[in-house]
Amino acid sequence: MKKNPLAEKLLGRQAEYPLAESIPIMERWFKEPTGRSMLCNQQAVVDDFLQTLFGYHLLQLSVSRDVNLVDTSRIRHKFRLSPLSGASVGAVCEEEQLPLEQDCIDLAVVHHLLDYSQNPHQTLRELSRVVIPSGHVLIIGFNPVSLLGVYAASKRLSKSRVWQNHPVTVRRLVDWLTLMDFSVQKVHYGFYMPPVKWMNKSRLCRGLNRRLTQSQWPTGGFYAVLAKKEVAPLTPRRMKWQKVSSIIPQLEPSLYQHPQNGVKTKSGRASVNSKSGS
Repeated sequence: MKKNPLAEKLLGRQAEYPLAESIPIMERWFKEPTGRSMLCNQQAVVDDFLQTLFGYHLLQLSVSRDVNLVDTSRIRHKFRLSPLSGASVGAVCEEEQLPLEQDCIDLAVVHHLLDYSQNPHQTLRELSRVVIPSGHVLIIGFNPVSLLGVYAASKRLSKSRVWQNHPVTVRRLVDWLTLMDFSVQKVHYGFYMPPVKWMNKSRLCRGLNRRLTQSQWPTGGFYAVLAKKEVAPLTPRRMKWQKVSSIIPQLEPSLYQHPQNGVKTKSGRASVNSKSGS
């Protein structure tokens, strides 16, 4: 089956630029009115999730070094990794090769990183490696099935660097997480505002945004997916001798009582241990 270049361009099947080149562009976008408004919505959603998530180590991966979404978390050790250095960046690394041991992170907050990663599946696989069993990942991404998604698709044709990304649908993300032994706990949609500056200030649009957020229509400009890393419990198989022992009558408890100076017999007398007198 031949690939349609126009369809791939509109749907953004792969991020066109490396993540390190997209980070400064997205940092500027999050300072614009639309970006600030979306970031405010995202912060409220993340704060709500963080109230029920605990652990020892929290990792944040974001497409912006200026964004800090995890201040309200009760997890004490919080740090950030990024392909670019910055004042708040703990270490510089590629998103596909995290310099962390296996099973060491309790919670990973991933902010639009999969949207701009050139290999989002491998990035997700690396996150699965570092998150502990029963740990969580909270993934925030642009929703292509939204007004913002339609706007972004049109901007890809005009070579806008902001939208030369890889929007991953919720359905595809859930499939990837399931293959990596994650179970999706909750999906939240937000930001139903039109991607037009003057309309973001409209009282009517803000009221509509609140109502659609409460009803949780799957057409918000962004989504937040919370998933838990599941590990199958090691349940030992019941052996045959266990089945047989279950039908053997139990001996009287008095035979198993051991006084300090001797062993209590069935008659109730204590026989002194011969070794204790030697």
